[in-house]
Amino acid sequence: MNVVLSLDIGTTSIGLVALNTDSGVPLFSTSIANRATVSATANGLHEQNAATILNATRLLLTQALDDLRKIRVDAGAIRGISVTGQMHGIVLVDGNNQPGSNLYTWRDQRSRKSSLIEKLHSNDDIARRCGCRLQPGYGFATLHQLLVDDTNLPAALSTGKLRVCGITDLVAASLSGEFVTDTSVAASWGGLDIRTHQWDDEVLDALGIPIRALPEISAPSRPYATILPEFAEEHGIDADALVCTGIGDHQATVLACRPIHAGTCVLNFGTGSQISMVQRDSKPNAGLEIRPFLPDYYLLTGAGLCGGWSYEYLARFFQSVVGEFAGIHISLNQVYKSMNVAGDSQSLGANGLAVDPLFLGSRTDDLTSGSILGIDSENLRPSNLILATVNGMVDELFGYLPRCEPNTSKLFLIGNAARQIPLLREVVRNRWGTFPNTIECKEEAALGAAYMAAVNLGLMDRSWLVDE
Repeated sequence: MNVVLSLDIGTTSIGLVALNTDSGVPLFSTSIANRATVSATANGLHEQNAATILNATRLLLTQALDDLRKIRVDAGAIRGISVTGQMHGIVLVDGNNQPGSNLYTWRDQRSRKSSLIEKLHSNDDIARRCGCRLQPGYGFATLHQLLVDDTNLPAALSTGKLRVCGITDLVAASLSGEFVTDTSVAASWGGLDIRTHQWDDEVLDALGIPIRALPEISAPSRPYATILPEFAEEHGIDADALVCTGIGDHQATVLACRPIHAGTCVLNFGTGSQISMVQRDSKPNAGLEIRPFLPDYYLLTGAGLCGGWSYEYLARFFQSVVGEFAGIHISLNQVYKSMNVAGDSQSLGANGLAVDPLFLGSRTDDLTSGSILGIDSENLRPSNLILATVNGMVDELFGYLPRCEPNTSKLFLIGNAARQIPLLREVVRNRWGTFPNTIECKEEAALGAAYMAAVNLGLMDRSWLVDE
């Protein structure tokens, strides 16, 4: 038996899949909470402790190796380790390959008042080359603001004292000792030419980012180094086991919807939300991003900032109402259970109530806000508010569909929020006219990254993953 272990460094959880590459079926999947978020940051900032994440990934790998032994799979069967995770964020690393900063995540908004970021955002030529418009939360926008705020940082980056990488790159380097990024993570920072796979000189020059501080760029999930000898020896892993470059969790979740082909459409509801359409070319489309995917495929993408967070926001509101007016504390899990029952018992129309869940703004306008509309003398009830919120979550993504040119051949609904909110599937079916496909494995991103790594390791055939 050959096995690939795959890690997913999410914003709220860290997952792992052990894939039997001989059968293409996961041996098991598991996850732990990501408790690395730094609570003391100012309003609008979002950071996570990178060292805490590294420790958590080591713990998860150790637990997975124990689980393999319990099912009588020797650690020597492991042929590779792949890493996927949250995109757009950056972390600085020092000369000893250790974190030199927190992880500045995709939710970080420190650059939202930058006139330069706004100027580059409106540059059509840059957007065409990079497949997206630079905006707050994207790595290069965050890095520029860090350079402005810290007068010592420009020299540290120019001299090589500090370097820039993504959290997937850092985790892979902790297992291999070598830093490299991949095209999907690099593009998510907002300054990669998605056709040449080179850093965009105009963006770097405008933002004052020295190219020396940036990692080498490789294809996603490509084996690039053997695992560190000390880690292999400690856990009984074959010394020839390979560590693969990272891959963005967006691309990885789409790969989990195998076999993929042009026209595959994926709705992903996690903390945020995304709609993705697989297409052959990199032709731009107004209001949508073009993200690198496979050598001969791209992803046409529309993304929301809230996603499943909208449902959590509403749950916390209900929790606070009960606490403030009844003096009773109920757990968030109990609130979710009650919400799922209440929402399921009503009509999908929410009796005219409508929620626009842009509580964190949008990718194109961070100043916009959410709203509740259609309130009359009867319909302002919890069940209607629940349904209207879920409708709004789905409608935000379905609003992108008229701009998607490829014909949709297959629809998938994935993500933690999609599993935890049963009503989502019913609302999607109502909008689409048919029930969406789902994936049995709960760790879709880790599974997709494992598939890609297995293909690149020569353990699985590409035709099993991609329907040409």
